Amino acid sequence: MKISKLSALFLIAFFSFSSLQSQTPESGLQNLKAKYELEKIFIHYDKESYVAGETIWFKAYLMAGFYPANYSTTIYVCLLNDSGTIVKQQFLPIIGSAAAGSIELSKDVAQGTYTIQAYTKRLRNFGSAYFYNKQVAVYNPTLTSTKPARPVNTPNVYFLPEGGDMVAGVSNTVAFKAVDEYGGPVTVEGEIKNNNGELFTKFESVHDGMGKFQLSPFAGETYYADVIINNSLKMKIDLPRAKLSGIVFQVSTVADKTNFFISRDKVANEQLQPAYLLAVMENEVVFKNELPATGFIKGQIPTDKI
Repeated sequence: MKISKLSALFLIAFFSFSSLQSQTPESGLQNLKAKYELEKIFIHYDKESYVAGETIWFKAYLMAGFYPANYSTTIYVCLLNDSGTIVKQQFLPIIGSAAAGSIELSKDVAQGTYTIQAYTKRLRNFGSAYFYNKQVAVYNPTLTSTKPARPVNTPNVYFLPEGGDMVAGVSNTVAFKAVDEYGGPVTVEGEIKNNNGELFTKFESVHDGMGKFQLSPFAGETYYADVIINNSLKMKIDLPRAKLSGIVFQVSTVADKTNFFISRDKVANEQLQPAYLLAVMENEVVFKNELPATGFIKGQIPTDKI
């Protein structure tokens, strides 16, 4: 559902529920923004990687929507090792929606990939998924690595239905991503089968372990993938279960046009009738399109006007 020209989240608003009938989509988003607006943390560094004994210099910026955030007065910055253990932690004052600091690396620091994590007390209310995280490489040529040998053949394949869920009875686009134990891409190919072992479709990665395929699941059936990774390792991976009722939302780009498609299965809850398609960027509505109540829905997103 990503669109390179528009970094926005496309939402379908359902307004059949009585609790939402009294407000427009715009007013609902404004209420959400007023009560639960998120801070976002961005950090600039002096370098991308470091050597033991050096200092990591950084400056953090806090934003809320398109503007500097003024909700917090303190930012927490942690250095975590590859086991998730906090190695160093700082509490820095926020002045003018920014904070500057540094992390000193000892000369005997272990070589490896570390994570710099940053958050505020306000962000802790929303959960760690909203924390800032960045991986940095730290080298120590004076120490012999004590890490175990790199594991062999421990990759994984993630199956990601467009829109979040597969829905029975309609065509779903399912993306996949194959990675090794360190998150690097690996090649993958395979077959999608149902719980009876019947073949439905085949797939293979086209770039950096990624690709997609179409699948129209039947209600009550489960599906799995027989995969071959790097032309050698064989695995069996279950796909996410398809929902019995719901709506599938797809976006595709052809030439310079961005199109959207909405399809529903025949047993969809009548209360789940979409009223609007909204394009939201930083909690601001940048595109709105009314949708018909029935039938297959398609349209074009005017990215050139946003």
